[in-house]
Amino acid sequence: MKNKIISLVKNICFLLKDLDEPWAITGGCNVFLRECIHTLDDIDAITTRMGALLIFEAMKDYVTKDLSYSEVERIRAHFFEASIDGIRIEVMGDPENKIDGKWIKNTLWSQAIEYFKFDETQVPLTTLDYELNINRILNNQERVRVIEKCNP
Repeated sequence: MKNKIISLVKNICFLLKDLDEPWAITGGCNVFLRECIHTLDDIDAITTRMGALLIFEAMKDYVTKDLSYSEVERIRAHFFEASIDGIRIEVMGDPENKIDGKWIKNTLWSQAIEYFKFDETQVPLTTLDYELNINRILNNQERVRVIEKCNP
């Protein structure tokens, strides 16, 4: 499965090679690529509102859920879904997090991007420190434990 995901992530990077907006792989795929977990449900990407629109256009042949402003649990964003080779890809633009009943714009991710190289492809990932902090904020204790174990 790992080789399939790496191949798909490299394909996404190729599709987005000319994108002038910041973006990064986040969430479960991020910790999967770092070998902190060994199973994966989907690939999550985070970007700006404009980035979501441009990524939507770049991935239009794979889109399964149109771009819209929507809310899921404690996150709302300009959001769309795509599917490539049976793997779901979720893209969030200008995400906000619900914290103590208030919506707070998440801008921390754009200052927390680092690049991992898979073969010759540079893949933008949010840092593990960012992942740890956002999962603490969202009270996702299971993911916090996984990241802490992976990033002592």
